[in-house]
Amino acid sequence: MAAMGRTCIVTGASAGIGREIALALARSGAKVWAVARRSDELRARVALSRGPGCIEPYPADLADDAQIQSLARDLCRGTGALTCLYTVPGNIGASV
Repeated sequence: MAAMGRTCIVTGASAGIGREIALALARSGAKVWAVARRSDELRARVALSRGPGCIEPYPADLADDAQIQSLARDLCRGTGALTCLYTVPGNIGASV
């Protein structure tokens, strides 16, 4: 994965596939904005990160429009350019 110098968002980053994508991108040199609802698990993932890149934990519930807007605002202030987005859906509860 050629990610050196890229800025990426990974949603669902606290567990499973999202977590593994975030860790792989950081190992490949990307700055990763790791987004998930479960802040404790998300922050624990940052401790696992190794490599030339980094992981910025961003606890947020992307089912909430206000939190999506906050993420977009903070991303623009923090980086200025997004080069990749990985959306990994989390558990949305029981189906209706």
